[in-house]
Amino acid sequence: MTKSPINVNIVPDLPESTKEEALNPSANLLGQAFRGIAHKVLDPLVRYNIVKDNEMDDFSEKIRNKTSNIPIEHRDSSKIGLTLKAVEDSSYQLNTEELRELFSNLISASVDSRKNSNLLPSFSTILKDLSAEDARLYKKLFEVVTVASVNIKLINRKESRVLPFLDNIILNDDGSMSYEPISINTLERLGLIKIEKATLIQPNFMKNYSDFKKGSNLFYERALNEVQRQKSLTPSFNEFDIVEGYITLTNLGKSLGNVVIY
Repeated sequence: MTKSPINVNIVPDLPESTKEEALNPSANLLGQAFRGIAHKVLDPLVRYNIVKDNEMDDFSEKIRNKTSNIPIEHRDSSKIGLTLKAVEDSSYQLNTEELRELFSNLISASVDSRKNSNLLPSFSTILKDLSAEDARLYKKLFEVVTVASVNIKLINRKESRVLPFLDNIILNDDGSMSYEPISINTLERLGLIKIEKATLIQPNFMKNYSDFKKGSNLFYERALNEVQRQKSLTPSFNEFDIVEGYITLTNLGKSLGNVVIY
């Protein structure tokens, strides 16, 4: 059975008695334009069961809630092309809560004159290429901006050989550690983070490096086990080095986060 069109309204309805006074021409244009965009792009996703009803309902509700908080005088249709692009790109990612949240923030910002001057066309393209795991890591990194990291390399000093083993292990200030190589690679490829091979000298980072080297963690144990395994191989690696570094947001990563994470 064909489903009825969805109801996504970026300009919340006002009582008829106040509409003429409260809505300026720009806001009227904005509402009409977005409704046309939403139906053109999103209706088929629901009609053909590409997106679940509850996912579309959640996405629509997020948009309504966020845009209803934009004062009438700041509702701006000048970036409606970026709104269209964001809606189209969001259609690939509506099955995850993390991406629905980020896209609804971007769509809301695109029609808010206080924010849309900082929008780039690439923002929605970047979000389209994120997985839920990528988005969660990005949000964590955005909160701290810079985080200590280490690489573990297997070595054979006698033969001057080095073999990368575990790269970009994240060392958090709360003592926890994480290893998300695919998400790290994705965020770096998209230009959101930089991976630096240098030691941070701030006390909290130095403590994180020191604590890692004490050896009471899973990654250190994995390296010890791998060295034992490698000793029986030819060529072999008989020890390992820990290389200190850090991961930090790029200017693009900060700019995007200021729009879609809050």
